[in-house]
Amino acid sequence: MASGDTDLVGLARPLVLVPDLPHQLQAGTLRPVQVSHFSTGWHRLDRKVGSLIGLAYYEQQMASLAAGQAITRPQTAWPILGYALREQGLKALIPWR
Repeated sequence: MASGDTDLVGLARPLVLVPDLPHQLQAGTLRPVQVSHFSTGWHRLDRKVGSLIGLAYYEQQMASLAAGQAITRPQTAWPILGYALREQGLKALIPWR
């Protein structure tokens, strides 16, 4: 940022995955954070609900952190979609934007 090459750095998702990120950055021990992208295995469905999957995943992880639980990384998007439907019902399928 100091060089002017970028105006903004997004930290919200990496902070959810690595809550200790600011301390690691300050201590010089920061390693790259792998931000996951999840798939149902069905390309057409992923195109329709891909943003929901991402939002629901990070919402689920923030709830886990608040409850003192560890971050999870499921193999597919299906558990994430299940979480979204349990928490929000069918309104989870309505686009937010």
